[in-house]
Formats: sequence, structure tokens, C-alpha cells
Amino acid sequence: MGSLRIYPSFFASILILILICFHSSSCEDSGHEDFDYSEGPKGPHNWGDLKQAWRLCKTGTNQSPINISPHKVRKDDSLERLRTGYSPIHDPVLLSIDHDVALEFGADAGGITLNGTHYKLKEYHTHMPSEHVVNRRRFPLEIHLVHKTPDKNRIAVISVLYKHGRRDNILEQVLKMISSANKKGGSLDSSLNMTKMKISGKAYYRYSGSLTTPPCSEGVLWTVLREAHTLSQEQFRKFQTILTKNNSRFTQKINGREVLYRR
Repeated sequence: MGSLRIYPSFFASILILILICFHSSSCEDSGHEDFDYSEGPKGPHNWGDLKQAWRLCKTGTNQSPINISPHKVRKDDSLERLRTGYSPIHDPVLLSIDHDVALEFGADAGGITLNGTHYKLKEYHTHMPSEHVVNRRRFPLEIHLVHKTPDKNRIAVISVLYKHGRRDNILEQVLKMISSANKKGGSLDSSLNMTKMKISGKAYYRYSGSLTTPPCSEGVLWTVLREAHTLSQEQFRKFQTILTKNNSRFTQKINGREVLYRR
């Protein structure tokens, strides 16, 4: 589904980086220089051959993203109504402006309860164009809100698709935060009000999938909002300037998986 500031001790910096990678979903982007989104040898079709730890990118049977066909989903009213408990986030960490705009949040970001399990909001990732496709329609932008259980053993991702329209307040906050940031990442002296993220009560699709970047780990609980949010043309152009290349993985085979729908 990041670089740190340099500290006096080089070895201490390396140790901190390893610990963060181990405990954070940012490991899905581990070694940015080791993979890309091109048609070349480091592109998505070859991720599974680049490292043994990334084999699932090639051999996995429950991979993401997918094409969602609304006429093939199963309506399931037993699924919970989405209710987020997000908090304003102070001093988020910009992991990178490399493959995507990736923000990491601390312990006070709030979370969401899905299938009776509480997940904490940990990261915010952008993909342009969208990775998930609905009726084979690809959207201009997709945001992934990465959540983890307190023991960090389970991951749930909420996908928000964007279409052209009115300006989005959350995107505007993100763009302002990163406008003067170091491209290599680091702590941002600003706040992001995630309470304004309009997710609660929205209809959604649910399926079991994977991280969409190496190591492509499976068992990820995906929630894809049915109704797309909007971004303005100006916001779209700004993201195009930041994300100069496509950073979306191609859609994966369903392999008999059931996609559920909750109105």
C-alpha cells in the first residue's frame, strides 16, 4: 500500500531508519531507487524478479489494485457504516516526494474501526492517475490512507478517488505543506486537519488485497469509496508538477475474490 534528518552519529541514523521501515507501511516503498513505474527492467511487470522479498509482486494471487465492476459486486448491509475518528495532525513527516507524496503521521492521528478491529491512521499516499479502476474508468488522482492495528500486524487502506471539479480542502493543505519542503523529506512544521476528510457515512467497496508497491504484501483490507471526491484543475496541475511521472501500478487479476458493497 523515507529519509530522515542526519544526526551526529551516522550509525544511529541508520538504526533509526531501519526501525522506522520495519514498523511503518512506508516499507512498501522501501528502496525507491530499486523500482519504478516504467516499462523498463525496474517497472511493475518486473518487481517480483528484482528481490526475493518482492516475489509476491509476481506470484501473489490477492494483489491490488483491481478493476471494480459495480454490476459484479455483492451488496452486504452487514458491513459497518464508516465512522472515522481522525484528529488534527501536527508536524507530519514527509517521507518523500519521489514515487509519490508520502506523509507519515504520529500516534495522535486517530483512526477507524473496521470489522470490529481498530486501526490507527499512519500514512497518506498519492497516486496519479488512480490505481483502482471502476468499470475500467481510471481517475486523475487516488489517495491511500494507510492504517495499522496497534500491534502493526494488520493493515487497512481507505482509497479515495478524485475527479475534476471543485477544490478539495485536504489536498490544498497537503499542497501548501509540501510546497517549500525538502524533496528528500523530513518533519513538516505545519498541521493537517484530517477531521475535514469526508469519509464517514459514505458508500464503499470492500475486498482483500495487497500493498500496491513492493513488497506487495497480501492480507490488506481495502475500502474503496464509491463516490469520487473532486479536485480543481489548479490542484491537478500542481500535483502533475510534483509527480512528474505516472506512479500507478496496473490492475491485477481478481482470481475469484469477492468484492462487497455497502451503501
